[in-house]
Amino acid sequence: MTRASILIVEDDGILALHMTDMLTRMGYTALPPVTTGRQALASVENSDVDLIIMDIELAGPMNAIEAAVHDITREHDTPVIFVTEFPPPFCKNCAPL
Repeated sequence: MTRASILIVEDDGILALHMTDMLTRMGYTALPPVTTGRQALASVENSDVDLIIMDIELAGPMNAIEAAVHDITREHDTPVIFVTEFPPPFCKNCAPL
């Protein structure tokens, strides 16, 4: 059975390592975590990524929603799960439908 490859996109290094450790313990293949939207795009281009877990607020000029909408989901059809530490009022308008 092939293990799903999961990319963590998180600019908090400790949290990224914790998430990577949890996924590995659960039997998934955790790719090396990245910290920016641009790095996420590069990882998807260069690796076989089955799923991305991405913090909404990232370091750098491209936030997670921009990265996901612009290239990841359009060109690669890779599903993205967004996570955030902020309460719902902050994210109410993050991804309008």
